[in-house]
Amino acid sequence: MISQIDKQIIRTWSAALTGRRNANGPRVAVIGNCRSYGVAYAMKLLDPTARVDHYSAVAKSQANIGLLARTLATYDYVFSQDFPAPISSGAAIRGNCLGG
Repeated sequence: MISQIDKQIIRTWSAALTGRRNANGPRVAVIGNCRSYGVAYAMKLLDPTARVDHYSAVAKSQANIGLLARTLATYDYVFSQDFPAPISSGAAIRGNCLGG
């Protein structure tokens, strides 16, 4: 099953390959649990010229940490919540929406 992170990684690389990038403002990535959408939306309201993408880590992903890191390296700014050690140590990207 493809997770939300997998879909966003595909969208990001698809836009890069087809040349569909926002040249007017900064590219911002927000990665976190279910609240990442709201944070990304607020950032978009603060700077309407920015291209803001959210990566919601609420399910196990097919992508490994290396692919996610390469994808996030294409952004001007990356904001992330603090993930527990088993998740950020190179394990598959996953998280939950139960708080924290």
